[in-house]
Amino acid sequence: MDFLLLKMLVDFLFSAGGGFLFGAVAGYAIKKVVKIAAVVVGLFVTGLAFLSYKGWIDVKWTAMENATRSTLASVTTQAIHTLNNALS
Repeated sequence: MDFLLLKMLVDFLFSAGGGFLFGAVAGYAIKKVVKIAAVVVGLFVTGLAFLSYKGWIDVKWTAMENATRSTLASVTTQAIHTLNNALS
């Protein structure tokens, strides 16, 4: 009797709730990866600012800002293009 109940539960999870469960786990993992990447990038920029403040390196902040803006604009354009293709 318990085996039948377990089999029914497993069948339900993988047929009806499997997609939701997979989506929830994937979303959680992506959220964590993005947070870790943001911390790494933030620490890198903080390190550059510290080294620049101490005079050990010379950072061209305007060039860095322009490169960042162009990269983010490109990524945004690609993401919008991908979403438009996926939704149509």
